[in-house]
This record gives sequence, C-alpha cells and structure tokens, in this order.
Amino acid sequence: MTMKKGEVALLTIAPEYAFGTSESKNTQEKIEAAGKKKEEGNVLFKAGKYVRASKRYEKAVKFVEYDTSFSDEEKKQSKALKVACNLNDAASLYRRAQAYIQLADLELAEFDIKKALEIDPNNR
Repeated sequence: MTMKKGEVALLTIAPEYAFGTSESKNTQEKIEAAGKKKEEGNVLFKAGKYVRASKRYEKAVKFVEYDTSFSDEEKKQSKALKVACNLNDAASLYRRAQAYIQLADLELAEFDIKKALEIDPNNR
C-alpha cells in the first residue's frame, strides 16, 4: 500500500508459504541451476569480474536455500553447493576490497571486507 506507481519490490518467501502443502517437486533442477550459477561465478571470478561473480554465487545459494523437500542425498549436494558458493563469494568480496585499497577507496574496501566476514566469520 505504501509503494508508488511504477515502483519495484523484490519479495522472497519460504517455499512452505508459497506452495502450501503441495511442495515443489523439482529439487534436482534447483540443484542443477545452483551448480550452473556457481560455475558462471567461477568463470567471472577468474576473469577478475568480482562483482558479477559475487552475484552469481548469491543467486546459486538462493536456489538451494530452502531444502525442506530435498532427499538426504540432495541435502548433502545442496549443503556442499552452499558452502562452496559462500566461500567463493567471500573470496570475491575480498579480492574486490583489495582492488578498492589499491584505488585508495577505503570506505568501499571496508564495506566489502565486513560483508565477506559476515559470510565467513572465521576467515582470517
């Protein structure tokens, strides 16, 4: 009700609220889509395009974030994907922060370092 005409909003809800009692059955497609986004992120990371890589990793995690309908094997696959994507995302943010430091943009560097630490708090 508070949005203005033409304004855009992104709404993310858990599957149990979206699908009700009929859970989504395309769990393998979610895992495959997440894997594809992770690989796209890896290609971008290697090319030094850290911002775009970070977005791909974050999108990959969203595909497998809610695993209530996953089998045990699918839960293992999705957990491995989430861990890899979160670590890659933190590395991407760290690399971008290093670039900001070289450009003497310390505020943006600090922002990226803090975001990377939120993702991977034990990373020295």
